[in-house]
Amino acid sequence: SKILAMQDSPQVLFTFSDSTGKLLITLGSESVGHTPEFNAIESNGETTLLEYVERRESKPKNTGRLTAVNFSNLGGHLFRLLENKLDPDRTVFLCSKKFLSKRQPLKIVPSNFEPLDSSISSEIAKIRNIEIERTWQLATIGEDKKVALIKFKPKPKLLIASLVLIFDDRFIFEDFIGNYMDETSVWRVDDQGEISPDDFKILCAFQSGETIEVVRSWAAFEGENIVFLKTVDSTFQTILEAHRYWAPL
Repeated sequence: SKILAMQDSPQVLFTFSDSTGKLLITLGSESVGHTPEFNAIESNGETTLLEYVERRESKPKNTGRLTAVNFSNLGGHLFRLLENKLDPDRTVFLCSKKFLSKRQPLKIVPSNFEPLDSSISSEIAKIRNIEIERTWQLATIGEDKKVALIKFKPKPKLLIASLVLIFDDRFIFEDFIGNYMDETSVWRVDDQGEISPDDFKILCAFQSGETIEVVRSWAAFEGENIVFLKTVDSTFQTILEAHRYWAPL
């Protein structure tokens, strides 16, 4: 995966928590630098300073599942929360002090999956030149930014859905192209052709000038896809991506 680097030390990491919510382990095995100081970012925009514990080697009983049940067997970089704790077995975004010095964390307020206003949906359909089947609002970011999931009406040999960030009369899209050849695994493995707002979470978001950055997760049967996205014109650029594999044994 691509790493946002600063002097050979990453500024951001994907991790997940153990069953106590006090320990975190990285999803990848990349270097964390000589003096790793990272903060965990909460969805409310608050930051929690972490203590670096060690780099741990994978143990023989490791099943390859990136879950709390297998946490003690996994290899990776280990961090400890000095105060409070996080929800157990959940994906957590970490970032350095340098990263935060140039950005403002934004508060995330989950929505109830209500549809977008018809005027906004019509505008999106016009911009994308494709009819919309359904929309779900996922969250409000900061004061006035909305994130929604859109499922477009199928076209011949084209199935498309999008995550869209809406603010200042702008629409920023992350497109998902479905596999029309396999009705049981269109968007993700064994999804039976359905895409659900329940499976998406906005983990955190940041603003730096005109640029908005969003970290989102997309859960499915076999695991969770996590992406750190940055607005570039009318699309999202992927800065960092990881996968949490958790398919049942």
